[in-house]
Amino acid sequence: MQLVDQLPKVRDIINGRYRLIQDIQQEDMVNYKKPYKFNLHSVTTPTNKAKFRGSLLYSSLNAHNLVELGRNDDLISLLYILVEFYNGMLPWSDVDELKVQALKEYFHSPKLLKRLPKQFLEFESYTLSLAYTTDPEYAYLISLLKQAAEEKEIDLNDPFQWEEEITGYKKK
Repeated sequence: MQLVDQLPKVRDIINGRYRLIQDIQQEDMVNYKKPYKFNLHSVTTPTNKAKFRGSLLYSSLNAHNLVELGRNDDLISLLYILVEFYNGMLPWSDVDELKVQALKEYFHSPKLLKRLPKQFLEFESYTLSLAYTTDPEYAYLISLLKQAAEEKEIDLNDPFQWEEEITGYKKK
């Protein structure tokens, strides 16, 4: 949940300078790998068929269905990463790659998010409602995640676990 404070930076990357094209992974959230560039002033028209792009674990169902990916798909990937951070793993983490799509379809919405704060359902619902060309309301999504952190009494200013290990500073 502490990564919520990093989301404005991620939003600026997605919305302002770059587009993360279904290759977002946990390591990217921590190491800030350079995402792919795209045209700032226009969203290209989606093609009829696309190739699979991205990480099998975090890619949206659109990627599995070979549909052109948009910003909404990047947000679904982010949601999967946040679910994995929260739960420790995704239901399809340790399965044969041929079963991943079926498990993503089965664990859709309430099943995947049942252990998470209700704001995650709102995040997913909003994201799935976006059209390919819609510019997401990132401030709204960030506010949902901050509300979830507040409800769970997570101090977003506390150091990350690995920072504690490096610096010796402990949470209050």
